[in-house]
Amino acid sequence: KKGKIIWSYLNISLIKTSQEPKYLIGLIKDITQRKQIELDLKKSEERWQLALRGNNDGIWDWNIQTNECFYSTRCQEILGYTETEIFNHVDDWKNRIHPDDINLVIQSIQEHLNRQTPYFTAEYRIRCKDNTYKWILDRGQALWDEEENPLRMVGSYTDITERKQAEDYLQRQTQQEQLIRKITERIRQSLNLSEILQKAVDEVRNILQAERVIIQRKILDKSIIVLAESLAPGKPSMLDWEFNDYIITTQQFIQEKKLDTIIAVTDIYQSTVKLSYTNLLDFFQIKACLIMPIFIQKSTTIEEGRRKKEEGRKKKEEGRRKKEEGRRKNWMGQTLANCQNRVDGGVLNPKEKDQEKSLVVGANSSKDDTFWGILFAHNCSNKRQWEQWEINLLDQLRIQLEIAIQQSQLYQQLQNANHELYQLATLDGLTKIANRRCFDRYLEKEWLRMGREKKPLSLIMCDIDFFKKYNDTYGHQKGDECLQQVAKAISKVVKRSTDLVARYGGEEFAIILPNTNLEGAIHIANIVQQEVYKLQIPHRNSPIYQQVTLSLGVSSMIAFPEATYKSLIAAADRALYQAKQRGRNQVIPYVGDIILN
Repeated sequence: KKGKIIWSYLNISLIKTSQEPKYLIGLIKDITQRKQIELDLKKSEERWQLALRGNNDGIWDWNIQTNECFYSTRCQEILGYTETEIFNHVDDWKNRIHPDDINLVIQSIQEHLNRQTPYFTAEYRIRCKDNTYKWILDRGQALWDEEENPLRMVGSYTDITERKQAEDYLQRQTQQEQLIRKITERIRQSLNLSEILQKAVDEVRNILQAERVIIQRKILDKSIIVLAESLAPGKPSMLDWEFNDYIITTQQFIQEKKLDTIIAVTDIYQSTVKLSYTNLLDFFQIKACLIMPIFIQKSTTIEEGRRKKEEGRKKKEEGRRKKEEGRRKNWMGQTLANCQNRVDGGVLNPKEKDQEKSLVVGANSSKDDTFWGILFAHNCSNKRQWEQWEINLLDQLRIQLEIAIQQSQLYQQLQNANHELYQLATLDGLTKIANRRCFDRYLEKEWLRMGREKKPLSLIMCDIDFFKKYNDTYGHQKGDECLQQVAKAISKVVKRSTDLVARYGGEEFAIILPNTNLEGAIHIANIVQQEVYKLQIPHRNSPIYQQVTLSLGVSSMIAFPEATYKSLIAAADRALYQAKQRGRNQVIPYVGDIILN
């Protein structure tokens, strides 16, 4: 009427009489309102589909009575299927869920169907068409009939694979940081290299889920040993094995290629690394591995440098000695031959120099002396594609291991230096037995201890007979050798840990015997005298025998407050004097008065 266009429904029927059409009856109905509702519904559905696509979600509808499922196009796209490829049955959906996740998903659905939860939600892995897995956030809600029987459940799929990968990455990063922190704390708490290396291999195997992690190093005799191992149950151990070379690669290979980076081997038999012992690969079931060479700074090999320097000094001295002997023994015409003999004899032989360089890894030459060893992570069950984060982890760990090795070496050098200082302070440099300083301190300590326990303390003073004449006859070098042999013979007799043999001064020795009476001390003194006599060291200018002999004085007493340990020394010294006065080469005990403080 007013020019407005409406939607109408027209229905016309033909009326016949006597088989002939007579007239038409028509019905016109205004359906504008219904059409508007349909258009609004279509627009709403388009908006809903647009929202779903924008949200990257797929829709599913599960008929619980028939177990049939409807999947939207987006659901199928997420899994890589087309409409004709996916099976619309709940059992097919269950079969695609990852075996580790299926129980949790079924439990979540059952709790919701039992109205224990307001809606169903689960995160799980589902297998795609290409047999890879994607992480899905699955949410849905059920509809029940009047008798509380579930009829259907409608829900949505959300692909959360990227989020899960990010979470896994962050988790691995956290684990890496925790691992490095643990190892760093261990390094700060301990200077024991074995403990640090064992902690490292345990943590690496745990974080990589490898079946064996070891640290190998070449030792002085050129054999390669396993310093630390972390092993999965049922796998053969490599501890206590010694190898001539690294099984998978070689030290020479690493040094020549300057491989200070980590090598990832997916398939050990298809790799380009050198295999030294293929039969051992089968025995230890190595299928894939990570190889991490460990290098240390040259400045950390101080002790090895000192050792080589000392060896070089000794060789030079030996060369000079041989050269001097050659000059004394040979005529001028033989000088050229002697020089050739010295070269062949090892003084200047270049082959021996090369052998010396190859003795110690880390001190071989200025080029290669930083290589220390290798950390291996083995996969034994099958081949393995190592991930970048695993390689990055080992790269961070290597820094801490290098710190640990350097700290351990510095600590060991400090210990060695302290030991040397202790030896200088307490040991005689020539005979390597206790010196006078150590003797005085130990005797005073034992004097007080035996006094508290009311037990006897004995002392033997020994003197080499006519030692000055021996030096005058044979020279001081032979005299030093004589002192060393006598000290060794005395030490051989005195075996208890509480006893002490010391060089008292010059050619005089002393033996401290705690908890030993006079008879026991005399017995020990007689044995010492016999052992020195058995040495049969020639002494042609001795007025009593043609060999080196000992005179010994013995004293023994129980300490009391009025006396000091010097009383024991004075008594033994007087007995020694008597032994010399009576002809030497004998044992004399002291039984006179005690010298009071």
